[in-house]
Amino acid sequence: GRQDIQKKQTENRNKREATRKNFIEVYKVYEPNSTQILKERLYHEQGCKCIYTLTKLNLNRIVDDPNYAQIDHIWPRSRTFDNSMENLVLVHAHANQDKGNSIPYDFIMQKYGAEHWRNVEKTILSCKGMSDNKQKRLLAKELDADEFSARNLVDTRYATRLFARMVRERLLFNGQVEDTVED
Repeated sequence: GRQDIQKKQTENRNKREATRKNFIEVYKVYEPNSTQILKERLYHEQGCKCIYTLTKLNLNRIVDDPNYAQIDHIWPRSRTFDNSMENLVLVHAHANQDKGNSIPYDFIMQKYGAEHWRNVEKTILSCKGMSDNKQKRLLAKELDADEFSARNLVDTRYATRLFARMVRERLLFNGQVEDTVED
């Protein structure tokens, strides 16, 4: 529930702060931007490899050259509008361009073939710091639009209820003395 979400947010904040401090020490980058920090986090989460090509990524180049490696949306943002950590990976810029609006399975099968896909699967499953949900997305053989829509609906319903409660708590209509409306 809500405690889990708050716990996760605190963990993420602590991870970001540790990464920021590390950046200053290791790269002498005193004001790392959020993209640099996110790229470094993803780099470690993925075992220091491009998750699509499986080639080693060079962390110094990631930090110094914004065009070397890019953050990719596993499930295309144009189709899911999802910009969460669960939907982000770090890949070589050329792999990101080549993948376009595909899901990883379609892109890898078409560009590299079945044997490479099996190696990608093994690599993804060996990434200990990666959430089960992210692994599931990366390994999906089709975009699960239903699962996505259902989650979006729940989020929308929650936001709507929150907004309605806020309006009721802060707004008294002309002549109204107290809140009489139910959820």
